[in-house]
Amino acid sequence: MWIPTQAHLDAGRFVVRTGVSHGFAFNQIRVTPKGIVWLASSIVGVVDRGKTSKCPETQSDALQLIISFSHTLA
Repeated sequence: MWIPTQAHLDAGRFVVRTGVSHGFAFNQIRVTPKGIVWLASSIVGVVDRGKTSKCPETQSDALQLIISFSHTLA
């Protein structure tokens, strides 16, 4: 199972929830709105390096869409 590094947890990008359900312990990783923005900017950077999208307007529009979505989650 993947657990975010402490640096990501400290930055507020992810939250790890723990609990017990039906007698079994579980960990649940959740992405915070701040984490969504961080992931989106990382993806836009990867797309840019891969020369998939050379248009800055497209990257900006995609990032703005994701940022506006993350604000609805807050």
